[in-house]
Amino acid sequence: MKDNSDAASSSIEGTLTTRPSAARPTRSGDPGALLGALVLAVGLLGVAWMGPTRAMVGWALLPWTGAFLGLITLHRSGACWLNRSLVLLAGSLGLRLLFLATDQDLSDDLYRYVWDGWLRLQGIRPYRWPPEDPALADFHGDILFQEMNSSSWISIYPPLSQLVFLASGWLHARDGWPTSALGIRIGFTTLEFLGVLALHRALRVVGARPALLILYAWNPLVLLAVAGSGHSEGGLVLGLGVLLLGVARGQPYLAWMGWILAVLAKGIPLLLAPLLFRTLTERAGLRQTLVGMLPAGIFGLSLSAFFLGAADIPRILTSVRLYTDVFSFNGALHPLFRALGWRFLGLETGPFLARLFVLTTVTAALLIALLRPWARANPTRGFATGALGLMALYLILTPTVHPWYLLWGLPLLPLAAPSVAGPWLWMSWAGLSTYLFYAGFEGAPLAVFFWAGALVVALATLHVQREQVLAPLRQVAGRRKAGWIRPWVSGARVLDVGGGEGHVLRALGPPSGWVIDPESVQPGHVRALGEALPFKDGSVDTVVLSFVLHHAQDPRSVLIEALRVSRQRVVILESVPRSPLERRFLEGVDRWVNAHRGGGGMGRPEAPLAMQGANDWIRLARELGATVMHAGRPGGVHPILLLVLESGRAQGGESGRAQGGEFTQARGGAVDSPVVLIEDAS
Repeated sequence: MKDNSDAASSSIEGTLTTRPSAARPTRSGDPGALLGALVLAVGLLGVAWMGPTRAMVGWALLPWTGAFLGLITLHRSGACWLNRSLVLLAGSLGLRLLFLATDQDLSDDLYRYVWDGWLRLQGIRPYRWPPEDPALADFHGDILFQEMNSSSWISIYPPLSQLVFLASGWLHARDGWPTSALGIRIGFTTLEFLGVLALHRALRVVGARPALLILYAWNPLVLLAVAGSGHSEGGLVLGLGVLLLGVARGQPYLAWMGWILAVLAKGIPLLLAPLLFRTLTERAGLRQTLVGMLPAGIFGLSLSAFFLGAADIPRILTSVRLYTDVFSFNGALHPLFRALGWRFLGLETGPFLARLFVLTTVTAALLIALLRPWARANPTRGFATGALGLMALYLILTPTVHPWYLLWGLPLLPLAAPSVAGPWLWMSWAGLSTYLFYAGFEGAPLAVFFWAGALVVALATLHVQREQVLAPLRQVAGRRKAGWIRPWVSGARVLDVGGGEGHVLRALGPPSGWVIDPESVQPGHVRALGEALPFKDGSVDTVVLSFVLHHAQDPRSVLIEALRVSRQRVVILESVPRSPLERRFLEGVDRWVNAHRGGGGMGRPEAPLAMQGANDWIRLARELGATVMHAGRPGGVHPILLLVLESGRAQGGESGRAQGGEFTQARGGAVDSPVVLIEDAS
């Protein structure tokens, strides 16, 4: 009986997150929810009343903190009224209107935005000259030129953003500043709210709680960055919303259209292409995925042609140096590299980081597309979680992290794995504190506070919710282990002793396979001890012992039983520490990883961990009469032994002969057929 326990879960997106009926209590009058909503509203009103301006940022942190506490309380309450579309969407729109009415000066990017649109109205491509070029001297008397930053650099903003700039340029030509600035904010808020609508629809398509949307749509940083400050991330949010809706529906053309919109608003989502391609190929097939690219490609080229000429591309790439060689603000690793002095390698800090940054992020994009640990049962969750991880890596590596950069990942939160929300919410809250730089605070302590807090929250989340984080990663590990084991599997009947959730056996995919595990609750698994396998002598072809022996109370007996029931081979994977220090480290990691697995017994301090060296396991196998076919290290940093044994039967023996006849008789009683399940074995 082959284990297909995840078949149902892999065929329905409804497992993305728990529905209200099966989750925490959802009472419409929950006082916690009402209190959270009140605190959130009061906090946001306080922030909006303060602007917040640069002079008021310090004071604004008080209501800002209250708003985030209210958001978290509201999210955790599970109140059923939050799942109502009218409440969610009307609340989202109302909060955006509130911040459109604010007057703050936390960013001067709006001057460049309007400048680009104003030039295009005059028939001048924004990528042709830097603003300070003498060819644009006729425009230098305007407030836009006088107040903008980086006037010596070519614009790098993509075509969809330029389309919004164009409308504001028209307003500037007619009514001047600040009407044109308000036009920018309205334009990007409109696009961003359309993205909110797409996210809401995607949540409904996959059967998730719509209330999860508040993690993004009611997030104070989102309101401040788009409606309050008018940043071009609003267009990116529209693209990500449409992309996620396309993935949820399994419609490649819609997903690719969302991707191109996100890229044309902010080029960063280029990194998501490999993951998106892999996800769509598995959902809709290669042909539909490729055909779905065509409308997006035509749209992207058409919009780009209006703003962009071939000669502009090298100039734009030159301006990218601003973010690798010149700018440095709130970076995570960049200040560390600079402090360590990487110039001894013969590379300037900026170029070195740029090369490292590009290589690492591209490699990560390919690896995440290849592994996709969360995608087995939930393609939408898998994509959102993988994309969120990639965006986090990008932010960690880049030298400059402004608060609004968090919008590259925040729209993915409602559809991603719940365990990843903590660090992103911390960074959202801490984002406002980075503006204290404008009030004279040193940037380095602010960056340490921002990133160290995110790390602490991530580690705390990982410790508390380790199963939610590690469970999908075990699927990836199972496939990796199966890759090592597969060349040595002989025959059609495979028994995975101590196979846990069954990931290794599923990845091996034998015609007939069974999982033995004493703590398994998976349907179709055999609950039994490895020391007393309920199988007849020689009743299976290959027995797999994947990181099992060191958990057994009596590893010798487990190996005896494996050799007894095996007709041909026993394939073993084991951690083999090479020093006492490495042994203690591996034992600590092993207990932590398995602390809540199954019945939790594997992680208890009193649980045996009989880790031994490679020669010890080989010696034991030979003592029991087995022939060692192969003993080697499959690869990786982790010291692992791959040991392949041939039983006596494979060599023409009688019934598994060993010294003293130790495995000639079934322990605990053999059964006539290996498909009999022992449901209540202990």
